[in-house]
Amino acid sequence: MFGKFAESFDSEPRFRRSFPRRTITEEMSYALKTVQARFLMATPGSMELVAASAKEAGILKQNVFLLDGELPGYITIQDLIRIRKSYGESGQVPAFKLPPKKRIKICTDS
Repeated sequence: MFGKFAESFDSEPRFRRSFPRRTITEEMSYALKTVQARFLMATPGSMELVAASAKEAGILKQNVFLLDGELPGYITIQDLIRIRKSYGESGQVPAFKLPPKKRIKICTDS
């Protein structure tokens, strides 16, 4: 969720804080609480900031995943793939498919 965004939060003017007196960690944890996030994914370069924000937002460390590379104490995407495969075909949830000619409206004008 927080890759280049977290790494360049202060360096690029297009990323502005909602409340300038808040720290970046406070700003991110506020956003995480607002959307009721339960899981996060981050790159190694932003993990320190993301982990601190997640902790402040009440997200368990075991629910913060590493997108690439390895860091001690964090589950990687590759770990998740290995875990999933260990359940075998019968331990998988079938992929969701829309019925034929069924559409989902994602954005509306109203």
